Amino acid sequence: MLFLISVHVTNIILIYMKYLTLLFFIINFSIYGQNNGRKDGSIFLSNGKVLKGYCRLSTVYAGIQKKKPRVYYWKTNKGGKKETYKAREVDSIIFSNSEVIYSLNVDKPCKKAFFFIIYDDKVPLLAFNMVRAAGANGGFITPGYTSNEFWIWKKEKNKAFPLKPRYSHTKSFKGCVRDYLSECPSLINNYKIKELKNMDIIELVKLYNNCIK
Repeated sequence: MLFLISVHVTNIILIYMKYLTLLFFIINFSIYGQNNGRKDGSIFLSNGKVLKGYCRLSTVYAGIQKKKPRVYYWKTNKGGKKETYKAREVDSIIFSNSEVIYSLNVDKPCKKAFFFIIYDDKVPLLAFNMVRAAGANGGFITPGYTSNEFWIWKKEKNKAFPLKPRYSHTKSFKGCVRDYLSECPSLINNYKIKELKNMDIIELVKLYNNCIK
């Protein structure tokens, strides 16, 4: 009798946990959606056309984020026809809060991707914002979150290069330092790779810029 009661209670708990998991997923997904709504701004296209209205960058999932970066445009805040533009069709996006997003050349199939500048210098430090959506895995909630990859923009080459990739690049940090910071041998010779990797990213880029000036 006690065994049957125990089994029954266990089943109730399992059912309750499933519903709780679903509820958390719905709440998390709702919050995630709200954070990715339309923002007032202007899209500057490569053909010289300027679109003023509301826009939103495409959701970029960790691991696939640089394959098809896009920006969506609406004339109004609610409803209306959605227009889609690939990164290679865009020069920049300026939001009403003065945030500027640049569409820069990259060594990826997509040709261009969206970045914002964290630290501006001769070689600016860039960030590529990534999003992983919330989900459920084996009865457990995987919350949605955002994270950044850090890149540098070499203006003379008109191209962005990864410095601290997390998901999108096959090179290790050591390989990125060797290939993209090679103009500053003293930086590589004076610091171990582990020291550079643990260094504050802005401090690292400042040292690099001071070295090549």
